[in-house]
Amino acid sequence: MRRYPLYFLLALGLLWLALTAAVHGWSLHQPYYNYKMEANAIDRVTGRSLEELETITQDLRKYLWDGEEGRLSPYFSGDEVAHMLDVYGLFHLMREVAALAGLVVLLLGFYGISSLGLRTLARGVGRSSWLILGLLLLLFFIVALDFHRAFFAFHRIFFTNDLWLMDPNTDLMIQMLPENFFSDLALRIALTFALACGLIAALGFLPKGRGSGQEGYQ
Repeated sequence: MRRYPLYFLLALGLLWLALTAAVHGWSLHQPYYNYKMEANAIDRVTGRSLEELETITQDLRKYLWDGEEGRLSPYFSGDEVAHMLDVYGLFHLMREVAALAGLVVLLLGFYGISSLGLRTLARGVGRSSWLILGLLLLLFFIVALDFHRAFFAFHRIFFTNDLWLMDPNTDLMIQMLPENFFSDLALRIALTFALACGLIAALGFLPKGRGSGQEGYQ
């Protein structure tokens, strides 16, 4: 296998694993939910105690992992539950792709180390990640300019219905999780992902091993 595709596939796989870990790490982080419930005074907005809201968000987090609809039906309307079914589908798909990416990274990593050596492989993967990271930085910059518009576009792209358009006067889901919940969540995910990306990209600055040639990403 030619080394450039090998480097690129490994970089892409590692970046996807890092993104999946960042998304799930924060989306399933109960202290973040508790913080936002209190900071946004959701108890006053919904008329429910912080203790009850914590119970609801615990079931919501569990649902994102196992997709058990019975966790949500005691709290949310049929349309809200139907929307969360779509959301669960995205999380489940992300995990499936991550499992495939992990397998690819293991197999190609073993092949690359055995044929090129660890240092040469790591250096090539790090350098291959630079282009991908440049595109991601551009995307993050666009989102940061207008999160509301990006948030709207995300839903239009990934959801085939309008169930995500909820009424803040009647729908508990949007009352509990207003837009600033997601903008702050996105920021935390982006920063965590950026840290992981920085570590991967830093591999590109590893010095060449003794006796390595000049071609490619050695």
